[in-house]
Amino acid sequence: MGLLLSRRAQEPPNRRHSLLSRVWGLPAELFARTMRFLSLRGQQARIQRRMGEDTGAGAADVLQAGHGEISVLSQNLLADSYTRRNFNKNGIYRWVPREYLAWDYRWRRLRELAVSSGADVLCLQEVDLDKYDDEIAPFFEDNGYVGILQGNGKNRKRFPTANAVFYKPDRVEVLDVTSRSRAMLLALRLKTAGDGPLVLLANVHLEGDPAKSKERFQQCRSLIKQMHPLVGKLQPTLSESEASIIITGDFNSSPSSALFGLLRNGIMQKGAREPWQSGDECINDEEDFHSPYRFSNAYGATEQDCPPTYRSRRYIGPVDFVFHTNALEKVRVYRICEADMKDVRDWLLPNWKYGSDHLPVGAVFRVASERQTDGLSTEAVQSSLVQGS
Repeated sequence: MGLLLSRRAQEPPNRRHSLLSRVWGLPAELFARTMRFLSLRGQQARIQRRMGEDTGAGAADVLQAGHGEISVLSQNLLADSYTRRNFNKNGIYRWVPREYLAWDYRWRRLRELAVSSGADVLCLQEVDLDKYDDEIAPFFEDNGYVGILQGNGKNRKRFPTANAVFYKPDRVEVLDVTSRSRAMLLALRLKTAGDGPLVLLANVHLEGDPAKSKERFQQCRSLIKQMHPLVGKLQPTLSESEASIIITGDFNSSPSSALFGLLRNGIMQKGAREPWQSGDECINDEEDFHSPYRFSNAYGATEQDCPPTYRSRRYIGPVDFVFHTNALEKVRVYRICEADMKDVRDWLLPNWKYGSDHLPVGAVFRVASERQTDGLSTEAVQSSLVQGS
């Protein structure tokens, strides 16, 4: 078992090390390695004790849903192709021990966590297409899930990673699937005695460049525009405020971002910019964009409400969310236990317990009204979707 580097142990040689190395008569780099080794020796006993504890993020089946409920877990897997490409002298993962970046190790952690959650639907991002058919899909299928790959995995040379959704067929039925460049949109029906409630689910992985807020807005706007006519076909007698919609995934945005405000308030004004932006650049240089939907984040509306889901040397904070309309009543959310969250704040991701640089998010929802069934049979819904395509 490898050693977990503390934040201090991961830092390059500093001025203090340089001064002490002169006193000891050692080269600065050799001195820094010696100090790091001694620091790690002191941590080993604590880590080994933790390895014997429960490896789950909390109680097993924390997202087990009941009658008339649906549960969703979202996880960015951190594609193996990205870690191999970025593990170099200047790479963003160079301070993470190699053993914790190895795909076999990370995949064991990721799959155990996902299945133990008990979620009805798993929304995955950064799925390596060359691992999907032989490793990822077979594992989840063996554990009672059915998989859907974004765009059916077409054009693999140009897009080596994609989103994927796995669902329990005894809990939900998939009526329709639409793939966008940065999102999957699924029409789901809960399995009940009759024709159960309809839910629209989006699994997103928005643009990751921190400077590209405009692209993230455009991707989200495209999703909402695609969503609106589909909601009208699925739930024709309901108003926008009564539609059951979940948007989850890796938004690469913070709760203080303009994108978060769009989802919460339903508008992106012309000339809008991020709070930290300067100059003339804006996110929306066209007319005001109005969304017919208002979403709530299952974890809360502010930065303080949301646990960090991404951890690197340069940033720690929430970028993964579970948004929902008010037609869905939040029952509970998925949380990392406090001891593990302390490790995340102190150390980097991935680490010995969590196999990605993102932590999972998830929630259980109850359909707030029986009217969500809308009286439409599965055959009627599918016929409506075909006629409108």
